[in-house]
Amino acid sequence: MLQDSSGADPVQPATSAWLDTSALKESAGSCLESAALSLLTTLPEYSDFAQTDFDPDAYANRIIQAPEGKSFHRSDIASALSRLSFSLDHLNKQLHQQVAAHHEDLLEQVTGLDGLELALDSIKENLYSLNSSFNRVKSKIRDTYTQINTQTNELQLMQEGTEILRNVQRFLSLIQRLEMHMDEQPIGGAGLAKAATCVKEIETLMHECDLTGIDIIDPEIPKIGVSKDKILAMGDKQLLDGLHSQNQAEIASGLQVFYNIGLIGSKSKSVIDSMLDVISKETQTALSVQTLSKEIKDQHALTDKGKKGVEVVNISGPLYTSQLWKRLEALMDIVYEKTAKMYLLERVLSRKRDPLSHTAYLDHVAEGMDGNLVRYYWKAVSITFEKEIRSAVKSSSFFHQIFQIGYPKLLRLFHDLFIRLNVTTASSSPTGGSTSGKPGSSTVAGSGSSTSAKQGVFSPLSPTAEDGKYASEPTVLLKALASFEAAYLRESLARLLEPVNQAFPEKLASSSRAGSTRDDVEKLLRAISRELEISKFDSNLLKAVTKNASKAINMYAIRSEHLVATDSSVYVIPGTPSCTPSQLLNIEIINCLWTLAEGVWKIVDEFEDDHVVVLLNDSVEAVQKLIQSVAESLIAGITRDLELAIVKMHKEDFNNRLVSKGSASAGANGADQSLSQYVVELGSKLRWVQREIMARLNCGEDVKEWYKAVGTRVIDFFLRHASIIRPLNTEQGKLKLTTDMTQLEFALNQWIQPTSLKLEAAMGQSYKALRSFRQLLFLDLSQVGGVHHTADIPKVVVAHHLIVRAHPLIHLPVTAFGWNELQYSDWLDVHSEGEAVALLIQCLEMYMEDVRKKGGREYRVEFVAVRNFLTL
Repeated sequence: MLQDSSGADPVQPATSAWLDTSALKESAGSCLESAALSLLTTLPEYSDFAQTDFDPDAYANRIIQAPEGKSFHRSDIASALSRLSFSLDHLNKQLHQQVAAHHEDLLEQVTGLDGLELALDSIKENLYSLNSSFNRVKSKIRDTYTQINTQTNELQLMQEGTEILRNVQRFLSLIQRLEMHMDEQPIGGAGLAKAATCVKEIETLMHECDLTGIDIIDPEIPKIGVSKDKILAMGDKQLLDGLHSQNQAEIASGLQVFYNIGLIGSKSKSVIDSMLDVISKETQTALSVQTLSKEIKDQHALTDKGKKGVEVVNISGPLYTSQLWKRLEALMDIVYEKTAKMYLLERVLSRKRDPLSHTAYLDHVAEGMDGNLVRYYWKAVSITFEKEIRSAVKSSSFFHQIFQIGYPKLLRLFHDLFIRLNVTTASSSPTGGSTSGKPGSSTVAGSGSSTSAKQGVFSPLSPTAEDGKYASEPTVLLKALASFEAAYLRESLARLLEPVNQAFPEKLASSSRAGSTRDDVEKLLRAISRELEISKFDSNLLKAVTKNASKAINMYAIRSEHLVATDSSVYVIPGTPSCTPSQLLNIEIINCLWTLAEGVWKIVDEFEDDHVVVLLNDSVEAVQKLIQSVAESLIAGITRDLELAIVKMHKEDFNNRLVSKGSASAGANGADQSLSQYVVELGSKLRWVQREIMARLNCGEDVKEWYKAVGTRVIDFFLRHASIIRPLNTEQGKLKLTTDMTQLEFALNQWIQPTSLKLEAAMGQSYKALRSFRQLLFLDLSQVGGVHHTADIPKVVVAHHLIVRAHPLIHLPVTAFGWNELQYSDWLDVHSEGEAVALLIQCLEMYMEDVRKKGGREYRVEFVAVRNFLTL
């Protein structure tokens, strides 16, 4: 093929031009043909033939059937054939016209075939040249690729060989280091840990790279297994020896060995599981009825030396009980020993950390123990105890009875275990080292142990520990005793209610209302003290027992309240020398309730637990309220009888009787004719109340308050009625009233004497008012308004006295409203001083109205004095 200097084909431009011209002509002809064809296909006669899926047979059938919508519809076959012939002729005519119209173009296309052949030959030559060039390039690329691939494979093999040589060198180096560490004498400590690290690295190396089949490697592989077994055995011995001696450094060395070799998780779990297995086996043995019976029989079998040599075994229930508790104590020692080791192991694991990640060993170990080593341990121990205790109870009712009755002792064993563990964990050295003695040697007995226990890692005696870390784990163990606790609390409640039931028998004679005695109260107090003392070592049990004690106290109070006498003989001072039976019954009830309350407070003082104080405080307050209710009703009834005696002063004549000069000193003789009869009666009743009522009440300081309350009420009531005695205008009447007041003071001195108090200290403001009122009787009207004369006297009493001094037209409320003196006094008791003043002002207004009605313009001097005094 000829080419120009540029390498291009010389015939290519001419060929391209010819192809372009013919293409234009062909394009123009095709456009005309397309327009003519489109015009024909639009005609309905040719539409069926223009379809791509035209079928002659189907078309002939349609002509025969002549469907609606076609051009030959409703025509016969001859007509259809005629139409087809016409269409054929029309098509031929169209073809002829197209040929005639484009004959020049057709001729040019025919003559252009020669040029097309030349163009095709040129294209073929170019394609051949292109194919040759492609083959040359392909050959060059294939050779280069083959060479690169071969060299790459060689490089890969060299790298693999180098890696194998490097691993072999590393393997041999580790073997050498392992042998060096294993040959150290004595092996242990850091050397053993380094040997474990070498074994772990060798195993990792062999896992990552297959070195089997290498002559220098194969002989060393068995030695690795032997060394590993030896290292594990020595590490296990080191760990167990450290746990036995509580040497944290030795434990840390053993754990380091297993951590370096990658088995710390499985080894720690194995150690814990072995402890749990020992506890499980010892628990089964301790709670086995068969082994217990056999042991007792072996110890107490007495062989009869008689004729037949029969073996007679003398075994009683206490022997079984004693031996069972000994077994349980021994079991607690074993649990303590294993648990102390567990906490020691946990402490060392928490302190040891990976030097790179700084992750504690404990985190790796906890992954295989439900996320927490301590919880895993206590959960397993709890399940073991619960399972074995349930099995023992089912197999023997004797065990069930012992655990119910001796539940506090059983619970005490667990608490002693917790206290010992706290003492051990608190006294452990934070930097490791050996503690003195074995685990059992660190137990502490007595009251001092609880103080030391607070410094331990957990405190199961309280809801949460100081650091809140372990409080919930050991208490899971106590859930196994829940059923025994419920049974014990029922028995405890029965023991506490027994004294109450004895003090108040349910079946009494209908006429009998005998109450409890102080001996019954003492029995109840002893029962409460005994039950609380037994359970005081455990706050939860103490709280539950305290609730039972509270129930017993409340039951006693309810039973006592039902026995309180409420008939009329309780609230009067009888004419007999002694109290009525109802009064004696209520006095005894008050004394017993007070003895109960004081006894409970003494018991509470012995306990520091807040729950005991709160729970018993509510019950004691209920008892004290009942005491006050019964005593106040008794005192109120008696005081009412004294008030009725005082009211009798209004029947006395304070104007016409002469009083001798010695009357003031004649008060010592109750029969003196110079005294008013009501004062004599009042003194007699006070002495009776003191002798028959107050002297029988043994309620400590409460009795003093009742003495003071009665005395104060007598004075206030006396002053109230002395101030409304009317008329009281003569000196003789005032002297007589003064004599009565002196006799009253003498009677009150005798009344208050048992309290060892002076009258002024006991009665306070009321006594001062009595003394001031005595002076008020002899003051002029101008002096009565002085503050220093009336400061200690109630305002209403002074107003009464001023009205009494006035003209009878100024009425007291007694006469103004048609009351008697007792009704007016009762009204004052239930109304305030302000309301009483308002009532007195109303009486003054009534006087003013009377004066106005009579046409008066001036008021009496006393009216002005009273009005000014009340409006101050």
